[in-house]
Amino acid sequence: RGGKSEEDVKAAGIPYKIGSFPMAANSRSKTNMDTDGMVKVIAHKDTDRLLGVHIVASVAGELINEAALAMAANSRSKTNMDTDGMVKVIAHKDTDRLPL
Repeated sequence: RGGKSEEDVKAAGIPYKIGSFPMAANSRSKTNMDTDGMVKVIAHKDTDRLLGVHIVASVAGELINEAALAMAANSRSKTNMDTDGMVKVIAHKDTDRLPL
């Protein structure tokens, strides 16, 4: 986990939205036959700033660094998902499926 949890933002009264992406829907994960897991993104509802990322997958170690970098740079969740950011590390632009 990187950043805040859903419980953290709820307790702090921060308006938020959540997007999740199953690894089973990821092209590269399918190719690698490694589809267990998911990515959960917590973003500020109004500003879209990335607040937290939870990754449960065999490639979590590769992805969490990208998430931490994005949060440190005050990145917006959609911007990070649409660039060569954390999801692209294991995907080929499957980010349209991340409902944020």
